[in-house]
Amino acid sequence: MIAKKYVEAYLACQIKIDQDEKILQFIDNHMLLMENRPNVFQHDDYHPSNLIAQEGKFKGIIDFGRYDWGDPIHEFLKIGIFTRNITFLFPLVK
Repeated sequence: MIAKKYVEAYLACQIKIDQDEKILQFIDNHMLLMENRPNVFQHDDYHPSNLIAQEGKFKGIIDFGRYDWGDPIHEFLKIGIFTRNITFLFPLVK
């Protein structure tokens, strides 16, 4: 499973997060939720800078240079990163 690969890479890395055991335990406790997830086509860089709007209405999406296949939840990963300074929905993300 790909998540296991990332955990192993983190464990091999010299840089650590304080109290990382809590994060690793959470991942381990919820790994079953990753089984049988769909694998779909993704834009993979979906955030407001890649959306086209005209007269207040959604018109399209640009920049498919990073497209790939994966879990549809992953598609929205970057929204929190790229909108934290412009939306009240992410006030605690730093």
